[in-house]
Amino acid sequence: MPQFILRRAGLAAVLLLFASVLCFSLVIAAPGNVAVLIAEQRSGTVTKSDVEKVEKELGLKDPMPVRYARWLGQAAQGDLGPSLRTGEDIVTAFWKRLPNTGLLLLGAGIVSLVVGGVLGFAGALLPGSTLDRLLRAAAMLGISVPTFFTGALLILIFGVVLRWLPVYGYDDIKGWIMPWLTLGIFPGCVLSRLIRVSIEDLATRPFVITARSKGFGQLHVIAKEILPNLAPILVTAFGTQFGIMIFGAIVVEPMFSIQGVGYYFIEAAKFRDFTVVQACLLLFAAFFIVLNATVDVCAIAVNPKTRRI
Repeated sequence: MPQFILRRAGLAAVLLLFASVLCFSLVIAAPGNVAVLIAEQRSGTVTKSDVEKVEKELGLKDPMPVRYARWLGQAAQGDLGPSLRTGEDIVTAFWKRLPNTGLLLLGAGIVSLVVGGVLGFAGALLPGSTLDRLLRAAAMLGISVPTFFTGALLILIFGVVLRWLPVYGYDDIKGWIMPWLTLGIFPGCVLSRLIRVSIEDLATRPFVITARSKGFGQLHVIAKEILPNLAPILVTAFGTQFGIMIFGAIVVEPMFSIQGVGYYFIEAAKFRDFTVVQACLLLFAAFFIVLNATVDVCAIAVNPKTRRI
């Protein structure tokens, strides 16, 4: 197990380095001259001397490898530079917005587990029944509908027509309900299908057939025989879906005016704030890579039969 953790950590470090190269290259390759934008923000007018001054200050004329090494070295020390648009330190801006994004992801993760568990296990307990078919249809509908459409539908029904929930603002728990549902329904429906299919597959295994031949009921078989074997699959699937949620937050946060990292990224892209875009992409990549490494370790830990020494 320790050797597996070390190998997985090393792979994560390599992937993070490769992701940093992509983040830096994609933003640098974007059309437009960042020096012109900065010069215009500073003085309102752009002259050649102003542009050259900005390029010299930021080292924009240095070779690309030198610029990348400087940017990565500063990022490794926790210095992502200032925003080109506001001048605010990016790390400070992240820390102000991370709690909102974290709360959004936490609530949506709980929603996805509840939705996936209820739809998946309810159908598994009554396979082939009318309820099972209805739950399958509901799950397929949830998977097919885009996140932004789900959010718009919830706003229309619960915010505009019924007026049960606020359509923006997150000062109390009611303001978080629709964002959580919007972000959590899709992964929850994906998990429900995985749970339902996995239980159906595990139900045909010899150890389950043996348990049933001994007279154990459906609930006992699921709890004692199927769940321990389902746990690694569920951990891996939930980890993957939770990682995807960070990209869903980019859509959900502006929709409900939540001042989180996703909203910060959209605003930076809108105003071509390249330093913030770079930092956000690096943060998203690091989150996804670290999360997947953690999920791999957890999946091995909960399933000793597949543990690699």
